Amino acid sequence: MNLHRSRPSVPSRPNVARLRRSWLTRLTLVSLIPFGCCAAEALSAEVPISRPSVVLRQDPVSPSAEATGNYRLQSNDRLTLVGGTLIERLQFDGQLEAALYQAVGESGLQIRNLGWSGDDVWGTSRAVFGQPSDGFERLKSDLKLTQPSVVVLAYGANESFAGAAGLEKFQAGLARMVDMTEALGAKPLLLTPPPFENLGAPLPDMAQANQDLVSYCDAIRGLAAERGLPLIDLHSMMLQQPPAVSPRTENGIHLSATGTTEVSRLLAGALLGKELTDTQWDRVASATELRSMILQKNEWFFHRYRPQNETYLFLFRKHEQGNNATEIPQFDPLIAEVEQQIRRQATSSQR
Repeated sequence: MNLHRSRPSVPSRPNVARLRRSWLTRLTLVSLIPFGCCAAEALSAEVPISRPSVVLRQDPVSPSAEATGNYRLQSNDRLTLVGGTLIERLQFDGQLEAALYQAVGESGLQIRNLGWSGDDVWGTSRAVFGQPSDGFERLKSDLKLTQPSVVVLAYGANESFAGAAGLEKFQAGLARMVDMTEALGAKPLLLTPPPFENLGAPLPDMAQANQDLVSYCDAIRGLAAERGLPLIDLHSMMLQQPPAVSPRTENGIHLSATGTTEVSRLLAGALLGKELTDTQWDRVASATELRSMILQKNEWFFHRYRPQNETYLFLFRKHEQGNNATEIPQFDPLIAEVEQQIRRQATSSQR
């Protein structure tokens, strides 16, 4: 298999070669193991970007019917995506971001992905060696780094496995996350999780899990209505789609390439406030250079906010290699520069 992927042409700088050779960028990404080595390889290895083998030729549910609060992505928005595995995996694909960048062209749009596999509204997965409260503070700090104007909050799937007993705690946790987002001066946008998928034995029957998930989606809808927040009801939108020609998930929970394509198209339409036509989506699927740049930007931002050896850089072993922490902010100009290229390429790929 050809594992080579061309890099976007980033102008050379004296510190770039040094930074890319440094120990900071020789990543095994052990923190990504919970959702599979394939995702880790998308960052740590050169991977090809190809159009999914299954192209969904269907009209998505109109986002205007599923979004409240009249939110529409603005050309100068600083959009941050927050959630668990669903969100984290989107950074390895690039279709959603390509659609959004193409829609606004050469503007000031900024997109950052703060997804963390297994995350919940309490920040459990982000806690590293601490308590969930530490993970929540970590998320707050990372959000400050992105300086968002709007934050997509995608939670409820992991928490729903607690069933009815955990519903009240989830509601309180999501409300706290909304409060934290608003305190940072950003607009929260709530997202309901997609349904689980029954793939048959030997995988478990997801019928009860889906019943519990409905209650959690209702809680998200209720909070959006109570607080007057924008809502993307992805759960309802997915239920209204025609049957897929291949499974939407790998295991009933985590999206397959088919599911990622479908979800990306629905999310893009909801964020833009209009359905993406087949022609527009074909431009997204064929924009391989644009998506390559997006993956490079996402890789560098991942290293920026979530360096692999942060125990040595910032935590209890920083007395050993903490001096190398000065390299981490050096990703900022690289990220900004490649994002400028993304905006120009997005405008070009619209034609």
